[in-house]
Amino acid sequence: MLEITGQDIGSLDDTNLRTLIGLLCEAELYKVNIATMGVTYGGDQNAADGGIDVRVEVSAPLNEDGYIPRSTTGFQVKKPDMPRRAILQEMQPHGELREVIKELISKKGAYIIISSQGSTSDTSLANRRLAMRNAIQENDPNGYLKIDFYDRERIANWVRMHPALILWVRDKIGNPIQGWKGFGTWTHPTVSDNNEYFSDEHIRLYNVASNSKNNGSSILDGINDMRAILSKPGSSIRLVGLSGVGKTRLVQALFEKEVGESALSPSQVFYADLGDAPLPDPRNFAERLITLKKPLILIVDNCPPNLHKRLTSLCTSTGSLISLLTIEYDVKDDQPEETEVFRLQPSSKEIIEKIILNQFYHITNAGARLIADFSGGNARIAIALAKVIKRDDDISRLRDSDLFERLFQQRNKPDNTLLKAAEVCSLVYSFSIDTSESEQNELTLLGSLASLNVNELYAQTGELKRRDLVQQRGNWRAVLPPVIANRLADKALQDIPSNLINNSFLNKSSDRLKLSFFKRLGLLHNSEIAKSLIKDWLSKNSFLGDVEKFGDVEVKLFLHIAPINPELVLSTIERIFEKESQALFLSRENPYFREFSQLLRHIAYDDSLFERSILILTNFALSEKVDENNDSIRRLLKSMFYIYLSGTHASAEQRLKIISNLIYSNQEDKIELGLLLLSATLEAWHFISFYTTEFGARMRDYGWQPKNKEEISNWYDIFLEYSVELISSNHVVASKVKSILAEKLRALWSKAYMHNEIEVAVKTISSHSSWNEGLIAVKSILKFDSKNMSSELISKLEELVIILEPKNIVEKIKLYTLSSRNFYLDLLDFEDVPENLNAAAQLLGNQAANQNDILYKLLPELLVEHGLRIFDFGKGLAQASQAPEAIWDILLRELQSISENKRNHQILQGFLNGLFESNRELCNNYLDDALTNKTLSKVFPLLQISVVINKKAIERLENSLIIGDAPIWIYNNLALGRMLDDIDDDSLISLLKKIASKTDGNEVAIHILSLLTHGKKKEEISKKVALLGQELIVNIPLSIFLRPVQGLDYKISEMIKYCFVDEAGERNAWLVAKKIFSALSNGDIYIRDLEDTLKTLASAYPIIFLDTFFGKSEEANDYIELSFSMSDLDSSSNPISLIKDAIILQWCKSNPEVRELALASAIIPYQFTENQISWTSLAMNLIENSIDPIAVLQKIKRKFRPMSWNGSRAAKMEQYIPLIAILESNKNHVIAEWSSQEKLKFQSEILTERKSEEKYEKSVNERFE
Repeated sequence: MLEITGQDIGSLDDTNLRTLIGLLCEAELYKVNIATMGVTYGGDQNAADGGIDVRVEVSAPLNEDGYIPRSTTGFQVKKPDMPRRAILQEMQPHGELREVIKELISKKGAYIIISSQGSTSDTSLANRRLAMRNAIQENDPNGYLKIDFYDRERIANWVRMHPALILWVRDKIGNPIQGWKGFGTWTHPTVSDNNEYFSDEHIRLYNVASNSKNNGSSILDGINDMRAILSKPGSSIRLVGLSGVGKTRLVQALFEKEVGESALSPSQVFYADLGDAPLPDPRNFAERLITLKKPLILIVDNCPPNLHKRLTSLCTSTGSLISLLTIEYDVKDDQPEETEVFRLQPSSKEIIEKIILNQFYHITNAGARLIADFSGGNARIAIALAKVIKRDDDISRLRDSDLFERLFQQRNKPDNTLLKAAEVCSLVYSFSIDTSESEQNELTLLGSLASLNVNELYAQTGELKRRDLVQQRGNWRAVLPPVIANRLADKALQDIPSNLINNSFLNKSSDRLKLSFFKRLGLLHNSEIAKSLIKDWLSKNSFLGDVEKFGDVEVKLFLHIAPINPELVLSTIERIFEKESQALFLSRENPYFREFSQLLRHIAYDDSLFERSILILTNFALSEKVDENNDSIRRLLKSMFYIYLSGTHASAEQRLKIISNLIYSNQEDKIELGLLLLSATLEAWHFISFYTTEFGARMRDYGWQPKNKEEISNWYDIFLEYSVELISSNHVVASKVKSILAEKLRALWSKAYMHNEIEVAVKTISSHSSWNEGLIAVKSILKFDSKNMSSELISKLEELVIILEPKNIVEKIKLYTLSSRNFYLDLLDFEDVPENLNAAAQLLGNQAANQNDILYKLLPELLVEHGLRIFDFGKGLAQASQAPEAIWDILLRELQSISENKRNHQILQGFLNGLFESNRELCNNYLDDALTNKTLSKVFPLLQISVVINKKAIERLENSLIIGDAPIWIYNNLALGRMLDDIDDDSLISLLKKIASKTDGNEVAIHILSLLTHGKKKEEISKKVALLGQELIVNIPLSIFLRPVQGLDYKISEMIKYCFVDEAGERNAWLVAKKIFSALSNGDIYIRDLEDTLKTLASAYPIIFLDTFFGKSEEANDYIELSFSMSDLDSSSNPISLIKDAIILQWCKSNPEVRELALASAIIPYQFTENQISWTSLAMNLIENSIDPIAVLQKIKRKFRPMSWNGSRAAKMEQYIPLIAILESNKNHVIAEWSSQEKLKFQSEILTERKSEEKYEKSVNERFE
């Protein structure tokens, strides 16, 4: 497909040949980042050109061995062959060397003759070069001039270096690739030859993916941004915008050096419009481009979202050098992954005027201004209208309806039938003209609304297309641009009885056509008839009146019509509150929670509907986990409380009301949600929105945002004041609000400039309580942001530091133990506290050890909050305490007063650790008591690991297991810090066996032992411990893999490596292998669950592995073979690849009838080396040494037909053809004959598969919706 031959070059005429050489020269310079201004060419082939047709003159040095060998190079381009006599005559007309060649000699340049008819052998080429050298010998005795001769084969090779020019050549010789083009005029042809790209400073291009409050740019800036992205191989851009606003022309400008900076290379681009039914389809074309391994740019116009997603997956895959740009007129809600999305807004009126005046000289300035006003920034409408304006027409007094009439009629006589046809076709977003199913075709239904039969409507559709009012994609048609279609649809609603519309679309149409009709209605929010229709449909007993009963189709219908009357749609959703099942609907258990939550975000755009919408959204948000990341409703809700990009025009007061209601609800989940939203309101640094503003045809922005500093200040002042009020009133959330405010403080000061407000807040908070996180926040501002700050502001910050510094030991302890901003604690510089933070916490524990009043103040927080140095503080308490018994009693009493699920035991652990050093006997007594203490027994293992693990500690842990209060998972902590390293083997084995005997304990014991043996050599592990490891692995229930188990496979494989030794290890390896075989056979586990374990078994015990999995009966083997061949394992991680070929081949000899076929099905028979596929040595040995090579090949070939794949299955299959082909020359004639026959069958199968894919791609890609 992307091949070019010397014969193709020979088919070019003189002019195109000369142009081709010029394009190739430009492409060469583009490739090395040299401006193409130095390339000149053009004119008639036989005109007096001084002997040079294409000249390259640049200042930068070029590759001597390249196609342009010197900075000054002249090409003489000839279609006829150029033998010696013709060369001498060309270079020395009248016996004198041409002046232009003399000039090239003086510049030490190069002179190259090109002939598109000549095809020279090495001898002929040498003779031609000799003739050229003879012609210049007298003038160039020193050989300064480099001379060369390019025949058509060398030119074909040159073109192959720039694949996009292959399309150009094929187009010029009348052999184009259907629907595919190189760089050129991709937009509709203009009336004038002047196709200049006009731009201005108006913001028209928005980078949707930038998630920034300032994501708009001028056209030129946007073009430069898009060029920068596309210049990186493997990038992807999606350009969206309404039909006719100039998207395709903008993309064309990316390659025009006259526009902006650093234009992209025109010789690298491939373009297709899906409306032209390109063949091959874009996906297959992209796969072929990728194989070229060259940086190229693929552009697909009118590309639907699903195709963009598939193309992005291909073009951004490993090994791809393709940059992708797709264009679509329909703006979707989804944000494609790995894609930069740009949205093009309509042109300014000034630009439209320039375009009209530039292309239509007979239209006056006033006429151009009127057309620009009517077009609404749509260049296509403006140009179409200008085309029908006659030279003597005075359009300055025409009304919009007159202009629309002219645009529709286009110098034709009024045709009421055509108008009616356009109106009914506009009732749907798109329609099919396929008439193969006579009773079900869409033209029948649409035609009935205009009293037209199928043939009549088909003909009228053709006329609409000729007038450029209908666009096509295969059998699909759509009236475009939307502004025209919407106007026609509105007229149709007025002229066709509503009962007829209802009957046609609700009772007679397919779901597809019904959805298309509803989608069009959603764009007609100003239509009174549309409003009336949906009022009936949304009534309580109608088919869209009960959201709880919706299926897929109803949800889509509901979403389509929502923009017509958002308040009515909201009321319909609110009916769910009347039902007992409301909780299920308003949760993530609702299969359509994503659709409803995003719809509610759109409805909440209007401040009058905000609070009602948020109430429903809040219910949805409360149903999900706090850390939910997949389509998080909390994240969606939070986005609506930012100062920028909120997607709503609700006031700050309205948003505060929502937050306050949640925080004062006395319900923990609502309080947490309220705090999340409060955090968003105080954000002043990073603003993120992943949500579109598109809602039908309603004009919408990104929501309210401040217009000036005063509005910024007012916003933050409201939420700062509220936060301070919560903190000062000692509300239950006070400490969390402190943390939130501390986190936002730096941005509020340095970005929002809330200096005075923060000063007031700090002073108010400090007058009620300490605020250690605030201190760290202020310190961080001084450290990171004071460089460009005025001395006055620095002084103000320093004053705040003094205010916030701890005033007593309680505040200081909280600062070091509880602060969540641990990263900045190194900013503290108290003279009486060590710089080492752990030592500082320990010292503070020493100071508080004998002051029980301090403890009572601290413990309500220390026993609940989590901090890195609470342990150290507890240790300090024990070290300096004069009455440790009293402190321990206090700790236990305070702990008992706290809910079990909120307790944090770090201070108790630290206390025991310190007590073990100062009073070991007392510490042991407390640990003994803890075994049966109702408050401590459930966490006993955590307390025991706080001190050295010795025999006494092992006894306690075993007693804890007997008592059974502590959950088994908590014993995993015994693996931390290698604290069991010094325990004797017998004690360790006893403990681990007792752990393993508990429900789910085997996994815990394996975890502990795997960490204990990690990093040790095999001989360092005692035989007793090794036997324990074997026992644990043999006894592990593989059903454990029915739930997610992180890292267990690796732990088992490591235990087999280090613990399975001697004869016992071999016997137990058999047992483990059989157990895995049984679990695989029963479908309890999958190969990927135990990938590491299987590899270790294969490597350490190859015969056991082979016998177990491939040496059984044929029936048992079938399932295992399938498991291996269908797994995600590649050739490098397949366990069989770790066994030496010689071992496998010898093993096969024992029972070749079964074993050879089993292995043939399970192995990965191929490998890739530098993108070349080849047989593995094992596969070739199996094939060539088999007792039945054909049976082996029949098993292997199943691998060539993937059952799961990404992209084209045909392309995946095609890559295996070289494997079959190479066997054609095999010395075994049976194998060779099979290969010849199989290759033909396989190629035929691939062709059938490709046709099927192309048919499918065509059916999917050509749709408008």
